[in-house]
Amino acid sequence: MKRLSVICASGLAFVALSPALGQDDEGVPQIEQVNMTIDRYIGDRSFAAFDFDYGGPEFDPFFFFHDSLEDVLWNGPFAFDPDTQIANELDFILIEVLVSDEDLEVEGEGDTPEEEFFVRIRATPGIEGPPEPVPLPSDPSTLAYLQVVYDLVTPPPNNSVLLELELYVPLFLGANQDRLRGLQDWDVFWTVEIRVSNDSSPEEVDPLNPESGKYDVYTFSLFAAENTSLRPPNAPPVADAGADQTVAVNSTVILDGSDTFDGTNVGFDPFDDDIFEKDTLLYIWEWITGPERVDPVAVDDDNPATAAVTLTQTGTYEYRLLVEDGVNPLPSTDAMVITVVAAIAENNSPTAIVRAVAPNGETAGAGETLVVTVGDEVTLNGSRSTDPDEDELSYHWRQTNALGEGLSTTEYQESFLAIDGIHSDTATWVATTARSYYFT
Repeated sequence: MKRLSVICASGLAFVALSPALGQDDEGVPQIEQVNMTIDRYIGDRSFAAFDFDYGGPEFDPFFFFHDSLEDVLWNGPFAFDPDTQIANELDFILIEVLVSDEDLEVEGEGDTPEEEFFVRIRATPGIEGPPEPVPLPSDPSTLAYLQVVYDLVTPPPNNSVLLELELYVPLFLGANQDRLRGLQDWDVFWTVEIRVSNDSSPEEVDPLNPESGKYDVYTFSLFAAENTSLRPPNAPPVADAGADQTVAVNSTVILDGSDTFDGTNVGFDPFDDDIFEKDTLLYIWEWITGPERVDPVAVDDDNPATAAVTLTQTGTYEYRLLVEDGVNPLPSTDAMVITVVAAIAENNSPTAIVRAVAPNGETAGAGETLVVTVGDEVTLNGSRSTDPDEDELSYHWRQTNALGEGLSTTEYQESFLAIDGIHSDTATWVATTARSYYFT
């Protein structure tokens, strides 16, 4: 049987049979029966990324590869029912169409029909995405009319022919939101129409011309889902159990893995359902070692990365975080240590001791005024500041108003002058305008 192949790689596909001489247009072709099978694509991403020249006027390499490698890259054909089954990206739908026409009179098997007719297959995108159904087609002018040599049905009804058409499910980007939520099991769909006619471009029936609109039509919906084998590899998550902690005995400690990284969730809130696509991460906290076994318990339903433990014995506890993304076979892990002591000493506040030093050596302390000349460089010195616990100190110099508050917009525009070394114990500043300035 010779095959009439129609590629619906990106939109509409039109194929027609050449009319025979002497066609009388007396009968209308009828679609008697439609049977479908599917070749499931089982190739890898490298082959799918091959730059096929779809719809080339002289040579279509895709059909060459499909015909020659179908046993390697496609698994089929199997019976396919579009009402109950879903196709995947790069699958081939093979459609057998039994067409009858009272004008197709033949004497026996092998004879050529006296009448030829036109057949058109068209796929119209369904509802909007995401993802968007691939348009059909991008350039209809490249789709040529193809001559078909009929093979008759065996045993051959004298007025019937069997056509075999092919639909190719194109690649598309992304998954449908409703499929991600589990509300449906497909991503995109097309309404496919097969039409047969005596005319190369039949229009709708014209009431004033009974001879117009002579065609028969068969319509079905083709639903498709992502072919998971064509997706890029899903990078595993990187678990982050947080920093080690030192706490007093009988403390309740929050274990927080919120800094865990997952590349599929970059740019999205991983706890938000209304995103394009994401990994749903599963967080598992477990006790590893310690003076007693204290298993973590969930504390925040809105943040599954957190858990809590109440520790009643002094010593060192180790907890491990396991993060699964539902895709990679092994979880990512990280551990943190909690040191429990009898008591945590109270941390006392430091004491800031500041001086302003003029170029001539004059100084002013907190609450005092230093008078300098415009253009003088003033040194702001906080190096004598102390801390009773001998903690390491950090510094931040700031220009304020007379009340020690931050500058308003007007004050900022009128009097702000940059401080050099604002995070050092000693900073410098130069007055460029005569007025009063205040610093903390």
